[in-house]
Amino acid sequence: MYVRQVTESTWKSQAFEWESIILSYARHKHLFRLELHNATTANSGYDIFENKKINRRLSFEALQDIIEEMVKKGTAEWEGGPKGSKTEAYLYWHTPEEWANLIWNWINETGQNDQIVTYYEIAHGELAEGQEFYDIDHNVLDKALNVLGTDEDSMGVKFFQ
Repeated sequence: MYVRQVTESTWKSQAFEWESIILSYARHKHLFRLELHNATTANSGYDIFENKKINRRLSFEALQDIIEEMVKKGTAEWEGGPKGSKTEAYLYWHTPEEWANLIWNWINETGQNDQIVTYYEIAHGELAEGQEFYDIDHNVLDKALNVLGTDEDSMGVKFFQ
């Protein structure tokens, strides 16, 4: 599991298993970004990438390959886009479209249509407490709001019915 498999079909299966593990871990820990160098160093705090009992750790290169497979499926995105350095990635345990849907439903349920709602209110506000998007990464929030086609200004965003 910690060494990249050479056979293509075995590798695809391994990458699929890692994708599931990474997304479950990110959701549980409420992680939106992963810095690959940090994640693959000893005692990094990312316990999913290391098994001390068998003295194995996922290499930086193997994690890069796994994230690249996730990018192809839309469950991750390289920081800086496809031409980025491939050392940091956004993890989409919810895609921007899914985040947009969660935020849109929350806006409707809380009666905030046709008014300006700040980024802070969406990501950290009292009404947002308990929502899955509470403490959402600013860039992931931007991507979700772009999906919604919101009317942005320096104060926040306005949601139209």
